[in-house]
Parts: sequence; C-alpha cells; structure tokens
Amino acid sequence: SSGINAEYGEQVVFGNCLVGQTTQLPVRIVNPSPSPMNWSTKFVGDEEDGTFALEPSSGTFHAADSTLLSLSFTALTSNICTGKFIFTGCPGGREVELRVEGVGTHDEVLQRIL
Repeated sequence: SSGINAEYGEQVVFGNCLVGQTTQLPVRIVNPSPSPMNWSTKFVGDEEDGTFALEPSSGTFHAADSTLLSLSFTALTSNICTGKFIFTGCPGGREVELRVEGVGTHDEVLQRIL
C-alpha cells in the first residue's frame, strides 16, 4: 500500500520554546511503497500563538525511499500552539497527518532546562 510514514509517529511536540525564537527538529518521512511517489503537505491550524513550517513542503520519493525534512516552530505568545501537517501521496492520494505542538515561554532559564 502506498503511503507516507513519519519517523516520530503521528505527533511532534516541541515543548517550551522562547517566545520570538525559532526551534527546528528533523523529521524523516518514509515511502513504504515499492513504487515511486510524489508527495506534498499543507498546514492546518491556528497560527495566532505560533507558526510551524516544514521544508521542503513537497518532493519525490524513489521506491522504498525516505527523506529528511526540517520542521520548525516559532512561538509568538506563551500559549500552547497546535496544528497538523497533512501529507498527500500521489499516486494513491492517501493522506497522513502529523500533529505538531509547541508552547512559548518568556523564561530563558525554563527554556534552557527543558
């Protein structure tokens, strides 16, 4: 079956991030299919308290291939920010969700400890 699997499972949690700074995490996505596949992603969520970005946001897999993406979160407030990236593989059109969560902090000591 064609589809996309994310190395972290279905959710990535950034934890406490300093407000105004961007934190990045690597995310590996996998094409478990024996066929080549194009993929794309879109973000769904509220970006009032923070923004998430995924680079690159589309690409091409060889059969049974994987690729490393850069997932980033920028906290804009000290509230919890959540959303999801929806990956779509083509051919097949199967959608896979990667939920993301981050929270901002104004406390540099707390941010460093965590």
